Amino acid sequence: MTDSLLVESLYSLHVVPLCPLHLEVLHLSIWRSYTSPSGATVPILLLQQSTATVPILLLQQSTATVPILLLQQSTATVPTLLLQQSTASVLALLLQQTTATVPALLLQQSTATVPTLLLQQSTASVLALLLQQTTATVPALLLQQSTATVPTLLLQQSTASVLALLLQQTTATVPLLLLQQSTASVLALLLQQTTATVLILLLQQCTATVLARLLQQTTATDSILLLQQSTATVSSLL
Repeated sequence: MTDSLLVESLYSLHVVPLCPLHLEVLHLSIWRSYTSPSGATVPILLLQQSTATVPILLLQQSTATVPILLLQQSTATVPTLLLQQSTASVLALLLQQTTATVPALLLQQSTATVPTLLLQQSTASVLALLLQQTTATVPALLLQQSTATVPTLLLQQSTASVLALLLQQTTATVPLLLLQQSTASVLALLLQQTTATVLILLLQQCTATVLARLLQQTTATDSILLLQQSTATVSSLL
């Protein structure tokens, strides 16, 4: 089936084909230029399908161009619909893409709903995949979100490896953004982590600003949690 025939059948029948062969012929020209008479673009119609099979088939395409084009759409509806899918495998497939551009585009969306939906996923592997990205831009974009809900959800993850991955980033901007959050609950959750590795990674940051912001916290509970760490390495770093 040619591109033009696929587009004509898609809008004349008001049905998006679910066959992987049909999805493979959604070339760059269709994604960029074709709009239905009602004004809805192809990605929106794909994601609005009632079955969860559609976004899974879309992300399973062999080329990395497909998810990039999906996130580059001008409307904020597209990433919101993608993250609202009921299955966790959809987001996992998105983050497993080989290019670092995909998670960056996801976090650069203008609405605060997108990172919130990302962190509300039930599986810890989703957030781990996000933080394992090779570029430092991804965690920075995550922490730069305007709502305090985002860093809180990040620290509330049940596994300690998630926070460790965050602090292991090569740039000092990431822990700074974490400590600059306006709510005291963020730092409390950070210090309440069960492993000493998390605090060691935080204190090993090369800039003095990180430690200054840590000690400038207003509540006495934070200082108590800091001093209650069991390892001598923490005290020496302080």
